[in-house]
Order: sequence, then C-alpha cells, then structure tokens
Amino acid sequence: MVYNEAMSNETLNTFRISGTQKSHFSVSFDKAPVQSAFPGHDHPYYEFFLLLEGDVEMNIDGTIYPLAPYDLIVIPQGAPHRILFKSQAPYRRSVMYVSDSRLRSKGFSHFADLLEKSGVITDNIAGTTFLQTLPACAKLSKLAVTDAAQNIIFNERMLAYYYILQMRSEQKTPSGADQLIERAVEYINANLDSKLTIDGIAEQLYTSGSYLCKSFRRKMDMPMMHYVNKQRVRRAKELIFEGIPLKEVYLRCGYENYITFFRVFRAETGVSPSEFAKPR
Repeated sequence: MVYNEAMSNETLNTFRISGTQKSHFSVSFDKAPVQSAFPGHDHPYYEFFLLLEGDVEMNIDGTIYPLAPYDLIVIPQGAPHRILFKSQAPYRRSVMYVSDSRLRSKGFSHFADLLEKSGVITDNIAGTTFLQTLPACAKLSKLAVTDAAQNIIFNERMLAYYYILQMRSEQKTPSGADQLIERAVEYINANLDSKLTIDGIAEQLYTSGSYLCKSFRRKMDMPMMHYVNKQRVRRAKELIFEGIPLKEVYLRCGYENYITFFRVFRAETGVSPSEFAKPR
C-alpha cells in the first residue's frame, strides 16, 4: 500500500473550528474492522470520503454504493449513511468534513453551489496527482495546531476536490480510471528497458496493483503484462531492423535473459528472434 509510512493505526489528527464553520480532516486505519463499531449516522455538513483500502460499500439514505480503492464519494449534508463491511479486510480511508458556511466563508461559494445541487457524488480518482499530496497532508495534519496550518490543509483539499468534481460535472476530462490507464501506458512505453512489474507500476501511479490490473484489462481488453510484452516485442523488432545485435536487443527491451526474450518473441510473432533478423 502506497501510504503506509504516512499513516498509523490511529486517526492521525482531527481539527475542528467551533460554531457552524466546521471542518475536519483525518486519515484512519483499522486492521480488522468490526461492523458494530461503525453505526449509521448523519451530520449537518458535507463528508468527503476517500477509500484507500478495504472491502466495503456505503449505504446512503437507503441506496447501496459499492466502493473500490480510490473511490471518492461526497455525502450531502444531513444524509443518513453507514459504512458496510463485506469482509474483515484492513480498512483505510481519508475523510474530510466541511460545512456549507465554511466553504462560503473561505471563498468556495461556487463549490458550495455545485455540492448543493449535485446530491451524492461518486468518482474514482486513482492515478490523479491529488493522491500524491495526501501523505504530506496527513503528516501536516498531525502537527496542525495553528489556524494557519489548518487553513493550508483546508485550502489544499478543497481546491483539489473542487477541480476533480468540477471537471467531472462539465465532462471535460476522462474518468479517473481512464486517466490512470493513460498514465500507465505512458509509463510502460517510457520504461520498456527497465524491470516492469504490476506492483512497481502501481506504486509509480499511486494506486493498488489489483485495481490497476482490473482497470487496465477493462480498458485495453488484455492483461497489463501482456501489453508490456507486446510493446517490448514491438520495440525489439524496431531494434532488429536497426541492425542491433540480438545480445543487446533483449537487454534494451527489459529482459534479464535471452531465454525469456526468445519465448515471448516467438509467442508474439510466430518466429524466433534470429529467424526474424534474417535478411528478407
């Protein structure tokens, strides 16, 4: 999991501002969650719930929302809701509460208007640069004892959420999952000469290996490592055409030994590398 170093087994921090202008940010982890410890509830402020890890779904006012890692769900003010555990898998989440009055007092009136008319909002934000700032905010929130520090976290979170949700509402950007696959493809093709693994690619993209694999197969209609091998073979054929010796080709395509390269190349092309390299 990408965030382990930044998150402990307890809620890292909560901060509240008294009165109606309330806000709160936390990153929490439960190794073996118990359903009875998470009763249904409601509150007079918006909840920005980001699932980082867990096998859960959310009941919001009687509607069940299945959740996957890096699903963001915005719960309206006053809506009764409850997290439901499908298993006792470790449960990690980031939560931010904010009142309508605090949004408006801090210059986010347009965002407040968007939330007011949208109802429940769901989106998957895997692969977005937003996730890269989460560990830093978690660490900062642990030390947030001044209004200035609290405002830094509040403004950073709200700007990021507003950008994500505004773009979603205007349909000007691909979904989080589509962006993730675009970034995965870019990363793979830029690193064909390096060791590529599912977990390694997922770590670079701030997502989980299982979610990346499922999303990649759904979008590209093939397993991710199959795509890696196809691109490596494509690159190998280019190098062979350039006259590069086979003993260099397989290394420059990310293979640690010639036997593996031979097997993959033949499976993809129907001929061996040496046969392919023969003058035509």
